[in-house]
Amino acid sequence: MKNSMKLNKFIFEDKAREWKLEETNFNRLTLLVGASGVGKTQILKAIHALREVALGESVNGIKWFADFNIGSEKHYTWEGEFEKLDTNPFVADEDEEESVKNKPELLFERITYNNEVIAERTVDKILFQGKETIKLSREKSLVNHLKEESEMSSIISEMKRIH
Repeated sequence: MKNSMKLNKFIFEDKAREWKLEETNFNRLTLLVGASGVGKTQILKAIHALREVALGESVNGIKWFADFNIGSEKHYTWEGEFEKLDTNPFVADEDEEESVKNKPELLFERITYNNEVIAERTVDKILFQGKETIKLSREKSLVNHLKEESEMSSIISEMKRIH
């Protein structure tokens, strides 16, 4: 599989659930093995959360760093952080519409391609290929907003393959 994605390094924090994955290197990893309760499922959920962010979801309180290759010639790093919103688990169903309006926003995001920063977001501005762009929704990642750009379309197509 020439163009498949290989995750090299992953760091993830879910502030809403108070769970953190320290830097993990996936050198030639094909299987997660470990005793019950050590976090195998949490690692898979964290990778799935990254997929959801790439596809346009806003995920409360997560922070991530992913280093990965697509094929043998495309090397990426993608890092970012969503704000943590206080949520009430006892919200009534009729208040669901109100909670949808309050999606967490990105505080920071950076994507590098072959060691060059191609996109970066702070609270104040967005840079794409070194130039400031128009303001884009902070509820969606730059990977999602810029999915028509060739560097980002590769990420999107590989993230869609995660199940």
